[in-house]
Amino acid sequence: MGSGAGIVIENPQGDKFEYAIKLEYPSSNNEAEYEAFLAGGELALAAGAKKVIIYSDSQLVVNQVQGSYEARDEKIAMYFAKVKNLLEKFEEAFVVKISRVNNSAADQLARLASSMAAIRTRRITFISSDMAAIEEQEEIMCTGPTPFS
Repeated sequence: MGSGAGIVIENPQGDKFEYAIKLEYPSSNNEAEYEAFLAGGELALAAGAKKVIIYSDSQLVVNQVQGSYEARDEKIAMYFAKVKNLLEKFEEAFVVKISRVNNSAADQLARLASSMAAIRTRRITFISSDMAAIEEQEEIMCTGPTPFS
């Protein structure tokens, strides 16, 4: 089935950007946590962030980054080295451990991503509706291609 990684980035203005990443290869939960950390950091860099506070509910990742734990596993040590390299690209970077309860948005995104089997081969449109189909709705004119054209 594969794992998923969830990322929530909040800018200084309070705008939130959420990402669900499907990991289409075998990975442990700790590897998925590192993948989320790295992807979130790279997204923050791409957005021009110079200072970041990275919150994670992974005790292993946070303690390794803060120097309390060693990265003994070869694969985890490779992730840890990439994280150290990434953090050096910021003027300031803080890594903070938070509870799973306080990280529920990212966990929901990770679960969403991991539940999507073979997502690469599918074309999915996500639609959010704030009104029941039986309620009166405003008519909208479509000018581009639709699934029915």
